[in-house]
Amino acid sequence: MFLGDLLDCGHEGEVYDAVYMGCQGYCAKKVPENKKYTLEMSQYIYNLVNSEFFIPCYGILYNDGDPCLVMKRAAGTLVDFIENPSYFGLHYEDLDILLYQTALALKQLKDHNLYWGDLKLQNILVDSFVPRAYICDFGSAKFLNNCVVEEGDVFTELYKAPEVVKGAIVTPQADLFSFGVMIYIAKVMAPPFTVSDDFPQYDGSEEDCQLREEACMYKLNTERDKFKFLDCDCQELLINCLKVDPRERWTIEDVLNSRFFSCFKYQ
Repeated sequence: MFLGDLLDCGHEGEVYDAVYMGCQGYCAKKVPENKKYTLEMSQYIYNLVNSEFFIPCYGILYNDGDPCLVMKRAAGTLVDFIENPSYFGLHYEDLDILLYQTALALKQLKDHNLYWGDLKLQNILVDSFVPRAYICDFGSAKFLNNCVVEEGDVFTELYKAPEVVKGAIVTPQADLFSFGVMIYIAKVMAPPFTVSDDFPQYDGSEEDCQLREEACMYKLNTERDKFKFLDCDCQELLINCLKVDPRERWTIEDVLNSRFFSCFKYQ
């Protein structure tokens, strides 16, 4: 395996363009040895669920002493798609198909009693020319047997469900909350629970701390013009995915059967 250009850098490791078995079209996530378990968990879940909506993984190899998970290389992330759909040979209207495919992947996780825990725009990968979404990065995933998120677990704070923040027992509804946050950001281009359109930077500044405190009140901002311009079915989906109480939140079955996704069959 040969590592090429650095594609992305996150809190757990780095993702590189890769040549695998003499062929291009791959990437590799490289982490320190003490984070190898995150790669092993990702590979385990991919093999367990074996879904066409999970990015294919081909094994863990070493590069300069560090473990690397070899994966199919997609054209980009959902963030990249939203910024420039034409780069993928797609149209902005294809966003809803990609969201539907992500929901199908969440259903498959639930069917295997799994909580993903790191659902965000950056972890939805997109292929070119044919609208196809893949979910990736399962290093934070847990089985849902009295699952509690422990201190030290790595999650993206902006997407955390309230029960995850409180340290309560996690259900599949926690991923649905993150799904709602992701759709809100994709459609409205702003965080869902603040008056300001600025995203928290987690830089420790007083302004940022106030922004994070406001976000943790979980008061859904339905007053933005972009939210008001969404069709009623999309608004209904967002409001019900972003309920603070997980018992009142929609299930993944509710999401897939919602009016918002009613025009899609299995794609």
